[in-house]
Amino acid sequence: MKKILLNFILILLHLGCTNRNEKEIIVGSKKFTESVILGDVITQLGESNSIKVTHKKELGGTRILWNALLKGDIDIYPEYTGTIIQEIISEENIKDFYSLKIALRKYSVEISNPLGFNNTYALGMNRKRAVELTINKISDLNNYDNLKLGFTNLFIEI
Repeated sequence: MKKILLNFILILLHLGCTNRNEKEIIVGSKKFTESVILGDVITQLGESNSIKVTHKKELGGTRILWNALLKGDIDIYPEYTGTIIQEIISEENIKDFYSLKIALRKYSVEISNPLGFNNTYALGMNRKRAVELTINKISDLNNYDNLKLGFTNLFIEI
């Protein structure tokens, strides 16, 4: 965990020394809890290393944060690699993390190493109901067009 945290600190220090005249880092976060928490973590890491940090919480969605980053209104924000690949640089053929790092440099943006968790979507169903309908895998759902399903917008778009 410390290695991951150090990556954030190095990014904060780098951005603080190169993008702004003053030594303050502006952290942005999206309009959902996980992003705000990660923004708070970045903020606290900076503060614990005597860096002046301001966290602008719940600014909006991906494009708002990305544009703010490019414009210099914020210095850093937490983002999913999949979101960057699909929404920001979808026209490029990104196959791996190294390719992503290279592609982002065209925008003068650096990315830390992955934080070590995966935010992959999964489906859940009540076990009793799944047994009753003999649903063992996602493709089994094709046999039931009357089930009520609940997904986020992002899941449906994928």
